[in-house]
This record gives sequence, structure tokens and C-alpha cells, in this order.
Amino acid sequence: MQLGFLLAQGSEFVFVIIAMPMVRAELGEAMVGVIVTGIAASLMLTPGLVSMGKKLTRILKLGTTTVASAETVPGTSTAPVIVFGMNVIGRSVADALEAHDMPYDAIDSDHDRFLAASADGYPMAFGDPGDVRLMETLAYAEREAIVITIINREKPDTLKLVMHDRYPNLTCFIAVENEADKAHFEGTGLRAVVNRSVPCGLDLAAAVLRHQRIDEGRIKAWMRRQHERALQDSAIAPALVTG
Repeated sequence: MQLGFLLAQGSEFVFVIIAMPMVRAELGEAMVGVIVTGIAASLMLTPGLVSMGKKLTRILKLGTTTVASAETVPGTSTAPVIVFGMNVIGRSVADALEAHDMPYDAIDSDHDRFLAASADGYPMAFGDPGDVRLMETLAYAEREAIVITIINREKPDTLKLVMHDRYPNLTCFIAVENEADKAHFEGTGLRAVVNRSVPCGLDLAAAVLRHQRIDEGRIKAWMRRQHERALQDSAIAPALVTG
């Protein structure tokens, strides 16, 4: 759908074609004028069409009319949460925040994940969350929480040390795979959450929502809907393959 909106405009090459004397004579000056006006107008509308394609794709993907900004950098208002790493877990956290009307910004240092998440309409920035320059640009001091979904034993330790003095009020969540990793990271002051949920990332998303003071009943209802949707998708997938 996004590609369709991107390719909907006319081509500049049309101007070259209709400039040929034989083509102009065949079409007539009136028709040439209409074509030039139409192509020029479609080129001017391209940014709007691209934005519309992103929004419609996001609506169809999530089944909701709540659409995140398509900016590749945060807007002027500072969102309370930063999500680092838009893998499956990061997207679960982002979807949970969107479902509860909680603004956030997302960061990724992987180029492919950054492009894929941007194309899906997530509010993305590219970079390393441990970069002090990026910390200042993204106004960490004005945030309430950062959620780390890319597990690396060294990076969170260093990140915590850097942020402890600079941003003492910033709560750091991290997704881990087992109790041993949880004990390790909690020893550094991070809030570690073991991924046991289906789909992956629901437990971490719930912890972030609680930190943002979302009602527990709403959180459980959202988790139940996501779990039921995952079960439905897993039941549909084999049928599609055999069909």
C-alpha cells in the first residue's frame, strides 16, 4: 500500500515526452496544458500521499485509528518513554503505549530495523541510546523511562553508569530471557523483566504501563486481547500454508 501511494504521482519524464513536436502536434496544445498541470500537481502532492500511505498502512496493521507520527525524529513535545530496539519486544511495548494513548519515542541503532519501523509508522530516531550527544538531543532529563529490548550484558551496565549521575530520575527497563540475566541486570540498578509471554514482550509492556500509572484492569484486558490475537494468528497460519 505504501509503495502504491509513493508511485501514484506522475513522472518528470512525461515533460520530456510531451515536449517532442510530434507528440505535441498529435495531442494538441490544450491537452498538453492539461497534462502538464496534472503531472505538476501530482508531484506537489507526493509528500502528502506518502504520509497518507504510511498512516493507512499503520491503521490496517494495528486495526486502530490511533496513528503514530511518521517523523524520523521526536517532535517538539517530549514523550515520557523512550523505547530502544524495535524488534518484536520493542514493538510490543510501543503498541501497548499507543493502545493506552501514551506518547513515546523509539530509537534503534540497526539500520534495517530502523527503516522497517519507520515504514510501519513508529516515531523513530536512529542512533545509540548510550551516546551522550543523543541523550542531550532526545532530552533524557525530561523523560520518565527508557526501555531497552536489545540484550547485551556490557551495554546496559555502561548505559546505567552514564545515566546514573546525569539522569537519576530516569527509570531503565530491560528485557531479559532468564532469571540469571534478571539478577545480573537488577544488580546494576535496571528493572529487568523476563520474557515469558505470548506474544513476546507483553510482560515488559505491562511493567512499563504500570510505571506510567495505567489502571491494572486496562492492562490485563489489553494483554488478554493481544494473547487471544496471537493464538488466532498461530491457528490461521498453518491453514494458510496447507491451503
